[in-house]
Amino acid sequence: MRLLLGADVDSQALETFIPESPSQFDQEIFNIILDALENILDAWENGLDPEGPFLHRILYEAVGSGGVTQVSMGGSRSRWPDSQLWSQTFNLRPVEQHDNLRFYPNPGIQALGTSTCSLPQMWNHWLRTCLETHMTCRSVDSNHALVPKRLIEIVAGGSGQDGWKWRLVLPDGADPVEYTTLSHCWGNEQPLKLMDSNLDVLSRECLATILPKTYKHAMEITLSLGYQYIWIDSLCIIQGNEADWLDQSPHMASVYGQARCNIAATWASNGTQGCFSQRDPFTVAGTTIHSSQSAEYHIAPERLYDNEILESPLNRRGWVVQERCLASRQLSFTKHQVYWECAELFASEQFPNGVPNGVAKEVLKSPKPRLNFCLEEENRQSWCSLVEIYSKCTLSRPADKMIAIASLAESFRVRTGDEYLAGLWKQDLPMQLCWYCPHVWKKDTLRLKADTYHAPSWSWASMNCPISTDRNYFSNNRSGIISMVDILDATVSSSDPGGLHSFTSGELQMRAIAVPVSLSAMDEDKGQGLMYTATVHRSENPSLEAVTFNLIVWLDENIPVGDRPLHSQRWERQQWQRSSRLMLVLVKFCSREARGLVLSEIQEGQERKFMRIGSFWYVEYDDDWFHATICDMLGKPRGSHIPSRLDLDSALIADLVQIVTIV
Repeated sequence: MRLLLGADVDSQALETFIPESPSQFDQEIFNIILDALENILDAWENGLDPEGPFLHRILYEAVGSGGVTQVSMGGSRSRWPDSQLWSQTFNLRPVEQHDNLRFYPNPGIQALGTSTCSLPQMWNHWLRTCLETHMTCRSVDSNHALVPKRLIEIVAGGSGQDGWKWRLVLPDGADPVEYTTLSHCWGNEQPLKLMDSNLDVLSRECLATILPKTYKHAMEITLSLGYQYIWIDSLCIIQGNEADWLDQSPHMASVYGQARCNIAATWASNGTQGCFSQRDPFTVAGTTIHSSQSAEYHIAPERLYDNEILESPLNRRGWVVQERCLASRQLSFTKHQVYWECAELFASEQFPNGVPNGVAKEVLKSPKPRLNFCLEEENRQSWCSLVEIYSKCTLSRPADKMIAIASLAESFRVRTGDEYLAGLWKQDLPMQLCWYCPHVWKKDTLRLKADTYHAPSWSWASMNCPISTDRNYFSNNRSGIISMVDILDATVSSSDPGGLHSFTSGELQMRAIAVPVSLSAMDEDKGQGLMYTATVHRSENPSLEAVTFNLIVWLDENIPVGDRPLHSQRWERQQWQRSSRLMLVLVKFCSREARGLVLSEIQEGQERKFMRIGSFWYVEYDDDWFHATICDMLGKPRGSHIPSRLDLDSALIADLVQIVTIV
C-alpha cells in the first residue's frame, strides 16, 4: 500500500498518519514531502510549477467517478550521491458514511496478522454470504448431478501432528458431495502425484507431512470452510495414464463448476511455496487519512488487481483460465492478501465488501470471469476476453492448447447452441475473422504459428502468441458494419467425439471480393513493417486497374533477426509466401475502415486453396481502393454508401468476386 495525497490534505494529517505505519514507507522521503508539501500545494493552486531540490512533481488527475482521484508524485534523492529518481502513483477515494469499504466484521490491524492465513473468519463470511444471499450465484449453481470420479477426503482427528489425515476416495455418486477444488502451478517438479503404482497407498490414510505445502494449505483452507473433500488434479487423475486422462479431462467444467469454492494458490510458482504468505499487515489495513476539512479518504494502490491477480504466476498458466472461469466462487491467495470472486462480489481483505473501480486498468465487466450471462452480447464479450487472456498464457504441454479450453468451449456451446469451429463460432463467423496479433510493429517479438496442428489458419488458435479478437463479434451497435462475404461452408474435423479439441483439419469456403496483389513493406526491414504498399495484378483479372495503394497489414508471423538462425526453414518459407502473389479478401466495412484477410496460395491437390498469413485495415475511406472500385462497378459516385446487404452475385461486381477456400 502506498500513500495518497489530495489537494486538501495538509501536512498535519500526514504527520499523524505516517507513524501509524512506519514499515510502509521510506521515512526520509516522506520527511522531504512533509517539509515541501505546503509550498508545493500553494504553487500548484497558483498554477506554478513546484520548485525545490527534492520533490519535483505532483500531479492530480481525476479518474472514474465517485470522487476517485489519481495522484502521481515524483522526486529525486539528490541528498544522496547517486541522485536516484523515484515516482509513485496512487488512488484516493472519499469514504462516505456507511461506506462499503468498512470491514465487516471489523478485524482490526492486529487481527490481520503477518500471514495471509490469519483471517479464516473472513473467508467464511464471504462464502456463507454468497451461498445464502447471492441470487445470481445461486441461480448458476450446479445441481450436483455429477460427482467427480475421485476426491481427497480430509479425515479429522487421528494421530497426525496436524490433527488430520487424508486419503483418496471413490464417491459412489448416489449422494451429492460438497467439495472444494485447487488451482495451482505445478512448477518444474511435482513431488507428489497419483500414479498407477501408488493408487493403493494413497487410498489409505496418509499423514499431512508427506504433502507439498500448497496441497497441505489447500486442505487446511477446505477444513476451515467446513468441508472435508477436495479435488486436486495431480492427486485425482492418474498421471502418465492416457486412458484415465482422456476419461477425466472432458468433465473439468463439471468438476470446477460444481465445487463449493475454488482455492487458488495465486502467488506460488510451484507446489513447495504454499497458499499462505508472510506479509506486512499494514498493506491491507484499510488505512484512512483525514484532510484539513475533516473529510476522510481511503488509500488504494494503483493496479492492485492487475499486479496481484492478472500478472501472478498462477494466472500465466493456460489451464487456470478455464478453472477460474468455470468455478462459481474463488478464493485467491496472493502475496499480500486474500481475494474473493463470485458472480456478485469481487472483494479482498483490504476491501472486504467490494473492491472499488480504479484498482484495475479496466473496469471489470463482472466481479468474476464467467460465461453465464443472460445477454448473448455479454457472453460473446466474455468469450473474447478469455481468449485474449488465454493466448498470453503458457502450457507445459503445447499439445494441450485446445483441450485446456475445451470445457470453456463446451460451456459456451451449451449456453448459446452455437457450433464450435476450433476457437471460433459458426454464427456470425464473418465478425470473428479479423483477429490479429497485437504489437505487430515490435520487430524483436517472435510470433509463430503452432508447430503442431491445432486449428485451421483462419482461427486464432493456429497461433502461438498473444492475439486480439475481432471486437465486432460482441458489438451491440452494428449500424456502421457491413459484411462483405457469404459463408458457403465452414467445417472442422476432430478426433474428439465432442468436437472440442484434437482438430485434424478445417476448411472455410466463402464468396467474397478477392484481389490478387503483391505487398512490399514501407520500412527498410522488408517483411517486418506495419504499413505496406499493395500492387494489384491484372494477369488474373484484366478488368482491374494495375494500381498501387497503401494499407495497414497485421502479419501473423514474425521472426526477428536474432531468431532467424533457429528458425531458418520457417523464415525461408515466410519470405517465399510474402514475396509471392497474395490475395486480399475484403471481409467487411466498419464505419470508415475496410477490413479483411491476407491469404497465400498453397498447393493442395488440383483444387486452389489458401492459408491465412495476416489481416489488413484500410482507414482512408475517401481514397479506399476497395470502396472506390465497388462504387465504380455499381455506377455510384465515389464516396457513396455501400448497401448494407450487397449482392455478391450481382453481375455488376462479378469481376471482383471469387469463391475462396481457406485451410
